[in-house]
Amino acid sequence: MKKKYWAWTMVLLVSFAAAGRLAASEEQAEREAVKKAIEQSIGWAIEKDFEAMFRLWADNMCHFWLFSDSIVVGLESWKKYAERWRDPDFRGTRFEFRDLRIVFSRGGEVAWYSCYLDDCYSIKGKEGCLKNVFQTGVLEKRDGRWQHVLMHGSYPVDKIPEIYVRRYYSPLFEKAALPPGENAPIADVFQVMELATGSPMGALWPGFEPAKIPVLVFDGRDTYLFHSPAVPDGFVRAERHPEVFVFKGQHPQALGNSITRMGETWTATSVLSASSRRTGERYELKDLAGIIVHEQFHVFQRARHPRWRPNDGLLLRYPEETAEALFLRRKEKEAFRRAVAAEAITDVAGWAAAALRSREERLAGLPAPFAQYEK
Repeated sequence: MKKKYWAWTMVLLVSFAAAGRLAASEEQAEREAVKKAIEQSIGWAIEKDFEAMFRLWADNMCHFWLFSDSIVVGLESWKKYAERWRDPDFRGTRFEFRDLRIVFSRGGEVAWYSCYLDDCYSIKGKEGCLKNVFQTGVLEKRDGRWQHVLMHGSYPVDKIPEIYVRRYYSPLFEKAALPPGENAPIADVFQVMELATGSPMGALWPGFEPAKIPVLVFDGRDTYLFHSPAVPDGFVRAERHPEVFVFKGQHPQALGNSITRMGETWTATSVLSASSRRTGERYELKDLAGIIVHEQFHVFQRARHPRWRPNDGLLLRYPEETAEALFLRRKEKEAFRRAVAAEAITDVAGWAAAALRSREERLAGLPAPFAQYEK
């Protein structure tokens, strides 16, 4: 009897040990699968395999990265957000995860993690990196595949890179240190102009080259002249940018977002503003750059198409926009955006045609002078 007892005991112990080894093996396999999904959520950009990347995300996903405009909820919204990465000048180059910690739920169907990330990329051949980002996330196993439900990236307040401190917070400290009556710049005018000069508009409109059109910009403290063939009276060369000229204070011709003639040269003008006067929406650097490129196009238009002379006075009497008109305007803008991002010529033509239909429908609701102004 005792022999049978010990025999069964040994069988059970061996079975439990085998089951334990199997469970440990299965958990290790799941851990490797989760690790791979985390790595590919960043590494996909090296090969730019969008479909593979989308499969890593759940339908009800939420993404919140370093900046406030990076909050994305839902897979369809994520696909639209990802269009920016289709730019042929952009590509991921390398990445590294450090201190990756993965924890599973009791049921083994949910995993959450934390790590430090270095994410490097190339834009027009120039490499940039986000380093030491504190990344966290939650994945869920659905239909046999681990998918991100949540991803968040941030910096500890005492580890924010200097470039972001200078870009987003330096005006707060500069303003506090200014003498009474002196204003702080609205934004770094050189960063704004770097974005404007690098605009892809030249590829969208033959002959339009923002880097060759003079721009007069008032940043809230001083006035800067870019791309100018000559040094006007009252200007001196900027200390760290000798190709740029600076005028102390606001130049008499830098009164708004428009164009002006400086000597014999037509010049775009811009007065940087922290937010839209009409909507109150806070401007980002790319918004300020877009305004400048818009005014540069007016200079180009005057030289290449002198018969295009819109009556800007109509803007002072423009009808209040209805909800329907605003909806059509947004449809038009989104269709044009997709036309620019599309790769197949049929898609480009299709989205452009959709944008024009939305525009015609919107303009049909405007009085004739205003509809003609937009045309």
